[in-house]
Amino acid sequence: MVASSGPPPAGVIIPPPELRTIVDKTASFVARVGQSFEEKIKEAEKANPKFCFLDTNDHYHAYYQWKIQDVRTSDASGGPGKTFFLSYTQSSNQILFDHCLVEENC
Repeated sequence: MVASSGPPPAGVIIPPPELRTIVDKTASFVARVGQSFEEKIKEAEKANPKFCFLDTNDHYHAYYQWKIQDVRTSDASGGPGKTFFLSYTQSSNQILFDHCLVEENC
């Protein structure tokens, strides 16, 4: 799970745990890598309901946008240090996110 600086604002719908993991990791990578990464995911996963939050009309999109901002704020304020390794593959319709806490020496 991606570290957070606090709860989302009132009215933001939090995804269920199994989807929140995907939303949080995607938001973390988009916050660090940039908007072009989101565009790649949108194109590759347009038929995958697990990535519906990328649609601006989806009810979890506000949470996703908040999470991107939260990660950027956390990084700018010296939040938890993580090293991220990105593996993006379209084979078998999977996007793999791997991360490693620096303190864990992995």
